[in-house]
Amino acid sequence: MMLFFNKNKKKKLDDNKVNTLYERYLDNSVEYVNYARMLTASLFPDKEFDEQNAKEYYNSVNYYVTYMREIFCDEILCFEEKLGINVSDMLEKADTITKYMMIEPKYPEIIYILNDTRAPHFHTNGKYILDAEFINAIPGLDSKLRQTKINGIFEGMDILEARALLNQMRLLPINSSLDKTIKEHEASTQVFESFKESVICLLLCSGTKSDLIRARMFADTFGVDFDFSPYEEKLNGEKILSKGMKEST
Repeated sequence: MMLFFNKNKKKKLDDNKVNTLYERYLDNSVEYVNYARMLTASLFPDKEFDEQNAKEYYNSVNYYVTYMREIFCDEILCFEEKLGINVSDMLEKADTITKYMMIEPKYPEIIYILNDTRAPHFHTNGKYILDAEFINAIPGLDSKLRQTKINGIFEGMDILEARALLNQMRLLPINSSLDKTIKEHEASTQVFESFKESVICLLLCSGTKSDLIRARMFADTFGVDFDFSPYEEKLNGEKILSKGMKEST
């Protein structure tokens, strides 16, 4: 596992900050391995499965770190006032898994609500409900509501709002199919956010101003909420602007 520390730079973060960044990176990789195992359940019980997933994670993070350093080399960072990441170019040479790691998770197009039947279900666009079908087939629904056009109530809702409404109506059993789908989506979203954070952490491990700029560019492009202030302050109080812009002199 290669760390890509920049040995040519004089300014370094102290060991504690580097260790903390690297620990976050490792914690995120463990989270990804656990997520992969959750999806496959007991289909791959051997240790090699976990090791392979960890290797894929490391390789994917290193791909984006390497890309940022090669495309936005120190010379470009010094002479360009404003820089932006071409996401299409970034993904062009990435392998399938590395590309997948940067795809924001979406809900399935069809979400089944109950475990024992596929009748009541939602059609989604990955985030919002486009259509609901056979909601009146859910056991326990009030007889008066069965006669109404209850399917239309859910159109336009996000998935969590729909679950809250079903729970309020006391129609959703514990560990329903809908609950499981939401749990998997939340786990995949957490892995997605943690992966982006890992790229930032590995860049910051070098403690250089250039990698700080690259990390800020990456965070701005991919919407990562990361507190850069401790690392900015460490570099002699030199404030690095957002969007990869160079401070005016």
